[in-house]
Amino acid sequence: MPRSPLINTLATLALFCLSAFPSTPAHALRGGESSSDFAWVGTLSTGGDGVLVAPNWVLTAAHVARTGGSFQTNAGSAPVAAVFKAGTLGFPDDDLALLYLGSALDVEIFPAIAGAVLSPGDALAYGAVTLVAAQDAMTRQYVYSSLVTAFPEVTTDDGVTHSTWYAVAGSRTDTLPLLQGGDSGSGLFSGHLGAGDDPTLMGIASATCNTRYSCFVQPAAYRAWIDSTMSTSAQNLQWTLAPVPEPAAWALLAGGLALIGAARGRNRNRPAVPAGTPGC
Repeated sequence: MPRSPLINTLATLALFCLSAFPSTPAHALRGGESSSDFAWVGTLSTGGDGVLVAPNWVLTAAHVARTGGSFQTNAGSAPVAAVFKAGTLGFPDDDLALLYLGSALDVEIFPAIAGAVLSPGDALAYGAVTLVAAQDAMTRQYVYSSLVTAFPEVTTDDGVTHSTWYAVAGSRTDTLPLLQGGDSGSGLFSGHLGAGDDPTLMGIASATCNTRYSCFVQPAAYRAWIDSTMSTSAQNLQWTLAPVPEPAAWALLAGGLALIGAARGRNRNRPAVPAGTPGC
């Protein structure tokens, strides 16, 4: 099936890796709002962010996954005891990793994980999403956005095709991405996420694409690897198979108008029902 011009553009232009180093503080989302919620999103002392998905497990970007540091959130701090990467080729291929923590961290609600990979059409019709990043152990920032596309691979300027499984979030303005340096490993969540909501994790921050879009790896594309990696720990993820939330108001309106138009067309082509006769 031919790809849209937007997908072709994103798939042929270079990616900017949102790498982070201990000496470089995370800046946590362009235009983000500060919050003390989202306790499952935290920082890695070696640079970057992560999302706590089980008491001893953190999902993050492979290019910031390192041993020897710690994961910190307002649920506490724990050492990173082991690193498991989804692939072996390096960024931007398979930019997803699991960190095993040496001690358990517990939060009231762990994120569910979206279990269905989004197609480009799914992404464009998805509706609201929430980006959440951490700028230190106790403070998080969030910003609402929408998805513009999704694609399983990207071809960089050198002509090499890489496995990415990206979901792509739009920018706050026409030219500036929402993710910034230091935000790698942060989370993309379904809907307008707020305090007390049950979170559904859709993606892990990987890169800025085409200098203006924010690209997230979809964990759903690595479900078998994730389940296998975590299987020896007696801790499992909660997967959800609902790939798309309720349609946005504009989509409902458009669908309603289409149904009305179709009904009118059918009524013009059917015989009139005599008065008093029950309709079929």
